[in-house]
Parts: sequence; C-alpha cells; structure tokens
Amino acid sequence: MHKQSKLVIISRLILGILLLFFLMTYIYTISHTLYDIKHYYYIHLTWLKTIKFIFYPTYLIIPSMLVLAVIGFFVKNSLGWVFITQLLYFKLFQILFIEILNNITDYLLLFIPILFIVFMNIKPLRVYYLRTTNNVFTLNLVAIFTSLSLVLLHGYLTINHHMHLMDIIDKL
Repeated sequence: MHKQSKLVIISRLILGILLLFFLMTYIYTISHTLYDIKHYYYIHLTWLKTIKFIFYPTYLIIPSMLVLAVIGFFVKNSLGWVFITQLLYFKLFQILFIEILNNITDYLLLFIPILFIVFMNIKPLRVYYLRTTNNVFTLNLVAIFTSLSLVLLHGYLTINHHMHLMDIIDKL
C-alpha cells in the first residue's frame, strides 16, 4: 500500500506538471499576442476587450478545456479523470486533424499526447481517480467522443469564421 501511494504521488506530480505546462504555454501565447497588440499596434485593451480577444480566435473551447482539466486534477472521481483525458485526447486529435504534419518532428509530436494517455491509464492513476477499473473503456470512449467533437467544432469555427488579428481588433 505504501509503495502504491508513492506511485500515485509521483504520477500525480507528473500529471500536474503536464497540466501546468499546457496552461503556461497557453497563457504565454495569449500574453505575447496582447503585448504585440499594445506595443506594435498601440491599442490598449480593457479587461472586457481582452476577454473578447481571447474568445474570438479560440471560441473559448481551448480555455474551457484547460480549466476543466485543472479542475479534474483536483477532483478525485471519474469526472476528474474524464476531464484530464479529454484534454489529452483533444491535443492528440488537434495535432492529427487540424495541424499540418510536414516533417518527422511533427509526427513525433503525436507521441507526447499518446504517451500521456497511456500514462493516465496506468493502474495507480486509474485506482486514484476511478476506484474501480471496470469502466475504463467506457470513460475513454466518453473522453474520445467529447474531445473529437470539440476538435471538429473548433476546426469548423476556425475554417468558417477565421479572423486575422486586424479583424479581431476591428471587432473589439
């Protein structure tokens, strides 16, 4: 029991670092773009305009997925597990269906979400989040279906309502 609790702690630490990495890269991307708007276009955005700016290019799909995954990290039940794996499947499907894979490094990027999906299915994390391992297949299907739907929705909105930076600024 003591050995398994150490495995759970180490597994959750790795998972927390992964979620923190996803969150920090997203925050860095948004803050870098907001910095460019302020210093290169000389436009000062209020809080409301900043939220609108985050909404227009992402349609709040990616930020809501990140928030749900962080909430899922702290929730110790199957819903938390689904939220975390949903983010990992979302990243995997986004690389597969949205990104253009040009070279071998792009294909290697596929293995990062796959590795963490396998990591989420190891026994210590399954036992921590699910208590029983009877419904792992069903919960994986739920996470796959919802993340695939969100990737397709995000891709549809991006293709049909894609706005460039100046279009977004004009809309604000």
